[in-house]
Amino acid sequence: MRLNFRQGIVRARSQLGAPDFLTMNQGTGFVSITITNPTLLVTAAHGTSNFLIEETVSRVQAWGSFSWNSRWGATPANPSYFLYWDINLATGEITRGYTHSAPIVRATTPTGISARDTHWFDTSTNIMKVSDGTFWVPVCRVFAGSFTPGIQSLTAMPFGSQVGITDEAEVFKAGYIVVGNDQKAIRTADGELMTSETDVIVKQGGYASPVSLEALSTNVLAVEAIPAFYCVTIVDSGKIGLASSDNVQRHAIGLVGADTASGTAAKIITNGMVFNEQWNWNLALGKDLYCGPTGELVQKASGTAGTRIATIITNQSIMVDIDDVGGSGGETTIVSSNGATIFNNLVGPGLGMWTGPSNANPGLVSPDVLVGVNGDFYIGRDNLVTSANYGNRYLFGPKVNGLWGDGIKLSGSGGTGGGGTSIYNNLNGDGVGKWGGNSSANPETITPFNSLCNGRWLRWCKLFCIPVWA
Repeated sequence: MRLNFRQGIVRARSQLGAPDFLTMNQGTGFVSITITNPTLLVTAAHGTSNFLIEETVSRVQAWGSFSWNSRWGATPANPSYFLYWDINLATGEITRGYTHSAPIVRATTPTGISARDTHWFDTSTNIMKVSDGTFWVPVCRVFAGSFTPGIQSLTAMPFGSQVGITDEAEVFKAGYIVVGNDQKAIRTADGELMTSETDVIVKQGGYASPVSLEALSTNVLAVEAIPAFYCVTIVDSGKIGLASSDNVQRHAIGLVGADTASGTAAKIITNGMVFNEQWNWNLALGKDLYCGPTGELVQKASGTAGTRIATIITNQSIMVDIDDVGGSGGETTIVSSNGATIFNNLVGPGLGMWTGPSNANPGLVSPDVLVGVNGDFYIGRDNLVTSANYGNRYLFGPKVNGLWGDGIKLSGSGGTGGGGTSIYNNLNGDGVGKWGGNSSANPETITPFNSLCNGRWLRWCKLFCIPVWA
């Protein structure tokens, strides 16, 4: 992440332009962190490194209980406590603490300081130091605010740098600390803590490929309980819920690797190998895994329509590589050059099949509103299908304000007959729909001869592929 300052609060819930994430618990004397939207993000400077600390969920009793430490000297009549986050420079562990005074910010060593736990940010080295009574010991800390219990005063630090290090451009790279399986920080060859902004090179045979760890970082909140290895979807900014094969608005974008409670942080797996000793896949049932109706992994044969999540490697491991096979719910899709999607449901029931009774006029019944987005079209058939009758074709769209509107009955096989609207097909020769320009002209600026709609043709849309009329 690129920032225009060092050492301070990056983002937080705010009120009147000031951070508003601290909450006082009058009954217990503790201070809590309250998270709504956005999450709380701070950056701590240490030498040339900038570490990110993110609070994604509310923390009850984040600081406290409060008492004056005797090594700080005589107890003031109305003491204040200064709250901070601490990064353990050996393990990368993030904890919280408090001290008796605000940090000193200067380039030269403070003099006349006798109280232990006095903090000094040395601007000559860009390192926070704390007094042990004799020496200034390097630490990595950034402050959250101050609390005065006697007058019930709680104040958060302002946004931006707490030590005056800023730049008009976003020149400071800040990243999350990278930890190993033992949950301890990983160090680079020069002894620095590795972050998501550290340059990493992956050796791949005869060549090397750079990897951006920042791009692999996933920090989201679960809006509902999600079992381990279930498919998830984005339901709001920075929030996930269970995906569903029955709802196109809950299209799967990854898996969670562990049981996740509602309101807690979740890590999304979007690609790569995943192992679970509780699995026992049977390859005879199909080698691919798809998203099911409630987000569960469903084993199916390769090529089955739906959102394929992974391929089974062994009976206890899978390779996650999310891909849409065919359409969702039975539709195939055709993508036009201007980005619109045409859903084709001529071949079978899906989310777009008519919701009315079989004898209703399907031209007055729309496809499911969950299909598609504004600007899309839908081609489908009604329920009047027998061995001798393939049903009537209808065109819906463009979808406007989330609604499909009434369908237009199309012609029968080959673009003729059936008493509906004709669709002229000039893919194979010169006909009524022949373009009026020469072969080198841009067909998107040319209209066919003649007209069928109040003397004018609508601007046509070039397709990558054409639906086959069954």
